[in-house]
Amino acid sequence: MEMVIDNQLAAKLIFEHKLASREDIVACWHLITPEKDVGAVLVEKGLLTHQTYRELLAFLVTLKSPQPVKVVEERGSENISLEANKSHTQSQVKVPESVGNQTTWEELLAYARHHDASDIHLSSGNPILLRKYGSLIPVSNAQVEQANVRKWVESALNTEQLSVFNAKGDFEFIFTLPRFGRYRVTLMKQRLGWDITARVIPSRIRSMDEAELPDSCRDLTRWAQGLVLVTGPVGCGKSSTLSTFVEMVNQDRRDHIISIEEPIEIVFEPAQCRITQREIGPHTLTRDAALRAALREDPDIIVISELRDLDTIRIAISAAETGHLVFGTMNTTNAARTIFRLIDSFPPEEQGIIRNMISESLRGIVSQQLVPRRDGLGMVPAYEVLLITPAVGNMIRKDEAHQLGTAMITGKSQGMVLLDDSLRSLVEKGLIDPAEAMSRANSPKDFEKYFGRGAK
Repeated sequence: MEMVIDNQLAAKLIFEHKLASREDIVACWHLITPEKDVGAVLVEKGLLTHQTYRELLAFLVTLKSPQPVKVVEERGSENISLEANKSHTQSQVKVPESVGNQTTWEELLAYARHHDASDIHLSSGNPILLRKYGSLIPVSNAQVEQANVRKWVESALNTEQLSVFNAKGDFEFIFTLPRFGRYRVTLMKQRLGWDITARVIPSRIRSMDEAELPDSCRDLTRWAQGLVLVTGPVGCGKSSTLSTFVEMVNQDRRDHIISIEEPIEIVFEPAQCRITQREIGPHTLTRDAALRAALREDPDIIVISELRDLDTIRIAISAAETGHLVFGTMNTTNAARTIFRLIDSFPPEEQGIIRNMISESLRGIVSQQLVPRRDGLGMVPAYEVLLITPAVGNMIRKDEAHQLGTAMITGKSQGMVLLDDSLRSLVEKGLIDPAEAMSRANSPKDFEKYFGRGAK
């Protein structure tokens, strides 16, 4: 089968479906020619079978054709599947070669996923923007017209949702596009008109190895009770890491999982566990009410999409203390700041008690950042992992969280990881630029030695 394929898309599919490793793809990239695409190079190197390559090409054809095609490679007991969606009114959507004011709403979303963007921004008076590998990139010379933004909003919402948006001035919802997955869409009114931001939700849940999480994180899903937090700045992949933890529990335990989300991004398929997913708005009025109700619904694990206010934090800590395993996210940049944020959320007169509660119930904190790769082929995660040992618990109890860095250095043998060590490892492997690492490090001066000599 002869066809011209998008090498970036083909490489993304090959990596995401475990047909070849990222390192193999990068090593073969320079061998690509107009006559030989990335799949052909991998076949030539013995890293991809001829049959899988043919099926991959057949799947890529479905991006330009509505006919359903399935690609499966058998590898041991594991099936790796790429499957086009079945017929649907939107299944005729194709990825446009370029986008502009005349592009449909569905084509815009398909274009964003096709180009490996994390978000697409549509704002009156600005070009269409994709956030790709951390940076906003204009993909159209023409400025977006307000009439088109309104057209896109009205095509995405039903009558009831449009009324809510008109009344409130902002609205958040999930939009599902057959063959192109789910998107978290945020709408708002502003001085120049209406704005749309759509986040591309990953099409599948990554394994711990694919997420490149440190091995010590496996134990965080094995506790019977306690609090586990995933933290980091906005857009760093916290929700994806949280879903990895939840799926590990789903595969390994026989428990009842209740998730409270705003909105529901990733849909879990029950494996060993019973899974109840509730969304703020359609299913319950507030996060606080949902948490209180969850405690009466015989849960083993409670998943909270974000601990953002005092009431939510208070109930989460109480649930962790009363025999539940609680997973949640927070927008904090490292483990120490997470501890400070938890405690400082409470009135001063309660903070002594809360320190004791956190020291007993907290099990671990995984802080993460996504860093652009030096070769421009994507993002790579950097992690900080704090495990609550008796020594760490004692520091929290005594209000000595500022010493956690020292405790993490001495706790490396137990699986703790400092963010700066993770960044340093990525620099020395040549995966990220030293300047990028320095801008994100807790101790930037430690990275000055890499300038002028390059990474090892």
